[in-house]
Amino acid sequence: MNKKNSKKRRVFVAIFFPQEVYDELQHIGKVMKKAALCEGNYIKPENTHLTLQFIGEIPEQEVEEIDQALLKISYPQCEAKLGQLGAFIKKGRVAIIYVDVICPYFSTLAQLVREAVAPWVQKKEDKPFVAHGTVMRVKKVKDTDVVLSLLKDISIKPVSFMIDAFVLMESELMPEGARYHQIKKYQLK
Repeated sequence: MNKKNSKKRRVFVAIFFPQEVYDELQHIGKVMKKAALCEGNYIKPENTHLTLQFIGEIPEQEVEEIDQALLKISYPQCEAKLGQLGAFIKKGRVAIIYVDVICPYFSTLAQLVREAVAPWVQKKEDKPFVAHGTVMRVKKVKDTDVVLSLLKDISIKPVSFMIDAFVLMESELMPEGARYHQIKKYQLK
C-alpha cells in the first residue's frame, strides 16, 4: 500500500476514568460556569482522560505496529485519586484548567508508553509528564489572578479509583469538539 495515499488516523494512548470521577468533574464545571470568570470549551466529563502519549496522525497500517509495541508493556494496577485544580499558563494567560490526578506510578507508566511508541510520535515533547484531566480549554479570561484564586478555593472531592488499563484511542476532530474511538485496551497486571 502506498503510504501517501493511505488513510491517516490521529491516535494517542490514554487512561479513562470511572464514573465517580466524571461526576466530580461535572460538579467542578458547574461551579466554574457559575463563577463566569473565563470563556472557553468545557470538556465533556466522559471525554476527560489522562493522556500518556499523543502520537499524532499516522498511516492506518501503522496502528497494528503500535498495538504490538504496546502489548509488550507489563505494569501493575495502581490506585489514583483526584487532587486540586490547576492551570497551564501560556503567554501570561490561563490556557487550560485541569484537575491533578495523583498516583506515584503514572510517570513510570507514561515513560514505558512513551518509549514503546517513540518511533511513531511526530512531535517530540521534552515537557515533564503532568498527570491531569483537562476540565476546560480557555479562550478568554477576565482576570487571570482571580481565576487562579478561584481554582484554589474550589473544593475537590478526593475520589480514589483503580487504574487497571490504558487504551489506544483515535481522535476525530469535529466542529463540536473531538470524538474519541477506542482502538484497543491493554490490561494492567
